[in-house]
Amino acid sequence: HRLVHEIFIDNYAFSAIDFDEHVQMQGRALDGSAKVSGAFLYHAASRNPVGFSYGFYRGQTAIFHTFGVTSAHRGSGGADLLYHEGLQDVHRNGVSTAIGALAKDGKSKYERIGRPARSYAIYGRDL
Repeated sequence: HRLVHEIFIDNYAFSAIDFDEHVQMQGRALDGSAKVSGAFLYHAASRNPVGFSYGFYRGQTAIFHTFGVTSAHRGSGGADLLYHEGLQDVHRNGVSTAIGALAKDGKSKYERIGRPARSYAIYGRDL
């Protein structure tokens, strides 16, 4: 939860949420009904993770949900390591279909494996 906020705080339309809402947002990925996969990235000089990847499997489809690296470690190759680990996990599980969810606008790591098919929508409601 802390790492998600640290990595994405400067993203367009990011809103900080508390831990309980974070868990609720993950839905089936955390209730045991889906196989979850992921990794943390560490730098040798820190005991705290500086990046993470997270995804899950829905039947025979892998969903690359989120991955990111803290601003201090961007450009270090850490995102490439996380992406590579995700692809290796998909390969180990014998899955041939994957979805790269929550891709940023513009170039992304997902373009390495296929042509992007993106759709974005931003909704707002006064409360």
